[in-house]
Amino acid sequence: MLCSAERETTLWDARGRKVEAYVLEGTTPTITRVYTGEGSYHDNILRDEATWPVALAMTAGAKLVAIGGSDSKIRVFTRGQAKPRVLAFPWKYTERRHMGANPDLNEPMALEFDAKERLIAVYQHGDILIWDPRSGKALEHHA
Repeated sequence: MLCSAERETTLWDARGRKVEAYVLEGTTPTITRVYTGEGSYHDNILRDEATWPVALAMTAGAKLVAIGGSDSKIRVFTRGQAKPRVLAFPWKYTERRHMGANPDLNEPMALEFDAKERLIAVYQHGDILIWDPRSGKALEHHA
């Protein structure tokens, strides 16, 4: 079983024993609104927070574990190796936080490995990508 709590994603075996734990490196732009008076007056506090997991997938047998991060990147971990392969879908970020809007994130909302162990990712902006998780190359892109 694969599950996330807080900033850590944990792989558990069928007996409930912890197999591995994964923490994502990176940052995600965030905005916090602090209301400081009557009405709708507020201050926007712009920060870069530590990246958190938003989508999970694993192959049969859990040899590969994919974790989609809030920073729009997917990390693919091979069991037993500490360093993941990072899959980054290039898209144009638009900074809107200074105008009081939420950051323009393009998170991978859903992940799944197919029978050939290719990774299918559906992104927040609507793109669907099929990745070769071992080489890190995008095989197909559907806008």
